[in-house]
Amino acid sequence: MDYKFEDEISEDGNSNVKYTGKLPIIIVVVVSILCGLMVFLISNAILGPKKVKTSPKIDTQVEITDENVEILYQYVVYNRDEYNSKFLKENETVFESFSNKDKFYYALQFAKKDDFVDLNKKNNDLEVYSLSNDKIKEYMKRFFGEKVVYVNESELEHTFTFDEEKEIGKMTYNEENDYYEVTFKKDESKNNDLVKPYYRKLTSATKKSDGTLIINEKVIYTNVTNENNLYKVGIYKDYKNTELIETRQSITKEDLEENPVTIDKYLERAATISYTFKTNSDRTYYFYSSKINN
Repeated sequence: MDYKFEDEISEDGNSNVKYTGKLPIIIVVVVSILCGLMVFLISNAILGPKKVKTSPKIDTQVEITDENVEILYQYVVYNRDEYNSKFLKENETVFESFSNKDKFYYALQFAKKDDFVDLNKKNNDLEVYSLSNDKIKEYMKRFFGEKVVYVNESELEHTFTFDEEKEIGKMTYNEENDYYEVTFKKDESKNNDLVKPYYRKLTSATKKSDGTLIINEKVIYTNVTNENNLYKVGIYKDYKNTELIETRQSITKEDLEENPVTIDKYLERAATISYTFKTNSDRTYYFYSSKINN
């Protein structure tokens, strides 16, 4: 114990009690601690960190005629008449799901005629042009963003569209000069299909609070057979033709020309493809992902 009581017996028989401990000091210490604790709690309540009220994140509807929406939508529908769109076939796409050739396919849509430099030589009677690797990098970043990674292909064939004319470009990488040597020939192929393999329509766009832009389109897929000049057209919700929407049978060529297939009739039952675009450090948009919602 820190304190004690001592008894002294006096000559008259009375006992005198003497206190020799430290009790007052302990009381002072305890009171000081309690006061300090109270001051700490009060000051912390007044001056301590406050909960910051955050504004709710609000999505904003964007008109489909908005300039950014129209431009970015063209990014993903580029050359769809070739019927090989990655976005129409795969339920979900992200950057990692693009092969190296996929990256070139979508990046080269930004090539302009003036980007090709005449090398003043010929190959098989075709003029040879150069397309610098710096231009390729520019195209890649424009579609896939600043962190895009790709490797040069030794040879490529790509269909370019210049002034609404399609030209097939054969590209060969020249490592020494770090450019592609390119020759062109006109694309003579023509599409005379009465029924396209799919029909699409831009329907809505949403901008998130962080600047992310989501563009939605409706899509239907078709399967056509022709027997004795009578067409059977199946309208489907998916690329694999497993979710039938409607079948039109015994249709003549004239019927299809007068009453062609359109997506407007099937909008409520069509699939929705959502394209997500995020922003680079300079606030320009790049493709981030796509998803098919059936």
